Amino acid sequence: MLLLERGVTVTYETIRCWCGKFGAACAQCAKAARRKPGSTWHLDEMFVTLRGDAYLLWRAVDEHGAELDVHG
Repeated sequence: MLLLERGVTVTYETIRCWCGKFGAACAQCAKAARRKPGSTWHLDEMFVTLRGDAYLLWRAVDEHGAELDVHG
């Protein structure tokens, strides 16, 4: 059930405090749950032209299909 449905008003300052209090613990849990990257990595590259400017987009993917890094 949403907080608004219960009549609870939450400010941006409250959310900022929650992020400061619980954010590091959530990030630590997410990092622990993420599987280790595979030993074989692939690099996908693509050139795209937008409004006359060329851009290189790429992503690194391991053998399980998990994205390791993206740049674009």
